[in-house]
Amino acid sequence: FILLSGDDLLTVPMISVGGSGVISVIVNAFPKQFCAYVHEALKGNYKEAEKLWKPLLEINQLLFTEGNPAGVKMALSILGICKPEVRLPLIKGSDKLRSDIEELIQKENLR
Repeated sequence: FILLSGDDLLTVPMISVGGSGVISVIVNAFPKQFCAYVHEALKGNYKEAEKLWKPLLEINQLLFTEGNPAGVKMALSILGICKPEVRLPLIKGSDKLRSDIEELIQKENLR
């Protein structure tokens, strides 16, 4: 069978014990960065994978601050991919969340 991580933070530990990949949230907003991270782990380059994960670590936490999918929708909105709205009964992310995510995208050069 194929073992997949369902948590972005556990992707490398899962791969290190035989996992094959991940079902990810963060990849929706930052596919290039996250895929590079996963591919390095799949090649066994865990130190390099860790370096690639560090810029994503803080933003990953923000994506879940106000619940999923509000955070990732806000990031996608900032990146110009979609609007931040979500279906009821969920609510879209706050202005503070938008500001915090925008700041990190800028700081970590994630565009």
